[in-house]
Amino acid sequence: MINVLIVSANPAGLSEVADLLSALPETSRAKIVTAAPEAARALGPDQEFDLLIYRFAAPAQDNSVSERQLLARLILGKAKPPRTIALAFSAQILGLIEHDLAEKVWWIIRSDREGWQGRLSEKVQLILKAPPHVSETSSYDYDVACVTALRIPELQAVAEIDWNWQGQLTSGDDTEYLVGHVNSSHGRLRVVAAAAPRMGSAATSVLAMKIIQHFRPRYLAAVGIASGLRGQTGLGDILIATEAFDFNAARLRRQKDGDDYFVSDPHGIALDASLQRGFCTLKETRKHLDEIRERWPDRKPDAAAQLHLGPVASGTAVIGSVELLDRIKRQNRQVLALDPDTYALFHAAQNCTPPCPRFFSVKGICDFADLRKNEGFHAYAAFAAAEYFARFVQHELGSDRVLG
Repeated sequence: MINVLIVSANPAGLSEVADLLSALPETSRAKIVTAAPEAARALGPDQEFDLLIYRFAAPAQDNSVSERQLLARLILGKAKPPRTIALAFSAQILGLIEHDLAEKVWWIIRSDREGWQGRLSEKVQLILKAPPHVSETSSYDYDVACVTALRIPELQAVAEIDWNWQGQLTSGDDTEYLVGHVNSSHGRLRVVAAAAPRMGSAATSVLAMKIIQHFRPRYLAAVGIASGLRGQTGLGDILIATEAFDFNAARLRRQKDGDDYFVSDPHGIALDASLQRGFCTLKETRKHLDEIRERWPDRKPDAAAQLHLGPVASGTAVIGSVELLDRIKRQNRQVLALDPDTYALFHAAQNCTPPCPRFFSVKGICDFADLRKNEGFHAYAAFAAAEYFARFVQHELGSDRVLG
C-alpha cells in the first residue's frame, strides 16, 4: 500500500487528477488523499506520503509564488514524499519550480499541453508497479553514523571515544567499519564510523552511500578537520555547517564574440532546522567547549575555543591564489571555512534510497584557508571535533531542542 497526496487550489483540477488516478488498475495498492492548499498546510508531522502530486492552479504570479512556497514546505517539511510530480500550467510556473526545486521535484508536467493526462498516468503507474520496499530497507537500523575523510587523525580521534568499538567487514565491501554502542541520556544508541580511502568529495560520497546502505542510520555526520577563514574563525574552534555548497559548480556561457567562459553556479544544502536550533542553543551556553579543551594533554591554541554556525564551501581545488579565495567569498559572503567533504556527505544523505538520514557536520578548525604561512593544530582539531560530536550525540540528540 502506498499513500498518495494530491494538492490543488482548483477543486475541479483536484477532482480531475484524483479521478485519473482512481481509473488506473494499479491504484488498488494505493490510498489517495486530496487536499486544498489550506488543508495541506494543516498536515500533521505524522502524516507521510509516498507520492505528492501538486497541480498549480493560480493564474496570478503572486499566487503562483505562494503555491511554489507551499510545495517547497510539503516536500521539505510536511509530507516529505520520496517522489513529487508538479503539474505546471505555464512556462512561468515551470520556471518558478525549476529555479528552487528542480532537484526536489521528481517530474514536472506541463498541464496546459495536450496529452498531459497520459504522461501523468505513465509516471504514476511506474511508481505503482514498482515492487514494495522490503523490510530491510524500509526502516532505520543504526542510530548514528560518522564519516571521516582521513584515517589519521580524524577516524583515530573518533575511535578513541569510549563507545565499545569493534571492527566489522561487510560482504562485497573492503571498507573496515567501526561499530559500537553507547548509553546516552535518551537511551542506548548503536553507532558506526568509517574513513574514506582518500580525501575528496568523490570518496566521501561513495562511503556515505555505502554506510547508509549497509547500516541505515537515523543520523549521518561528517566529523573531522577543516580550514577556517582567518579573522572569522580561530584555530581549534568548532564549526557546524548550517549550509554546504559546492564552490566548483559552474555553468558554461558563450560571449558575443564566440568565446566560452564559466559562471559560478554553487548549489547549497542546508542543515535540518531542528538540528540547527539545537546547535544554536549550545553556542549560546558554550556547553562542552571548555571541558573538551581541558582534556587535551598536548599543546593547544592560545585562545579559548568557540562554536561557529555558518556556511561551508566544499570543492576539490586547493587554495593557490587570492583570486580563488575571493571568488568563493563572492559566492557566499558568510562562508566560514573550506572543507572538501561536507557537501558530498550532505548530498549523499539527501539523495539516497529511503529512509534518508538527517545529516550534520562537526569540524575542528586546524589551519586557515589562505596563502599565509600558519601553524596548524591538526591533531587537536580532530580531537576537539570528535569529542564535540560524541557529546552532542550522547547528551543532545533526542532532547527537546533536537527532535529525534
